[in-house]
Amino acid sequence: MTKHKLFVFVLFLFLAGCSNQDEVLSNGEFLIENVSVDQLIPSSKLEPGVRYFIVMPFKWSGSQPAEIQSIDIIENGKRITENSGIAYTFYIGDPMKKTGVYKRKDIGEKKSIKGFTINDANTLILELSLLNIESNDNRSIHIKYLQNGEKKEQILQSSLLENLSTSNN
Repeated sequence: MTKHKLFVFVLFLFLAGCSNQDEVLSNGEFLIENVSVDQLIPSSKLEPGVRYFIVMPFKWSGSQPAEIQSIDIIENGKRITENSGIAYTFYIGDPMKKTGVYKRKDIGEKKSIKGFTINDANTLILELSLLNIESNDNRSIHIKYLQNGEKKEQILQSSLLENLSTSNN
């Protein structure tokens, strides 16, 4: 009798795990291509006080669209402010724009993140200005969004954000 109960329990766990995977696939998640500063800027150090526009692929894997409410840079779970030496704004850009660092005039049209509905692949633009910062493995991206009217959140690791540093450090 004990073997039978164990078998039923293991079967239940297996089926629960499979159904959870299906839920993740249908609900979806955001994906940002892992781009490093080294790939974008040969010196891998950014100049303090200079505005950079970093373009990277941004994807949504869900079967239903998601409406983005906000995208923030966080460090140790807390939103980064300008006082920490990083001033930034995220935008949506032309999906055909190639990954790279651009001047403002070369970015083209940029759209506000707030309220943007994403269905699949798009382009994320990070407008960025730094003041005397060092690399930090605890930096990540925090996305708040709505899906079918339900508020959701996702945290994405990004080597680009982790490795941001200025040339005078």
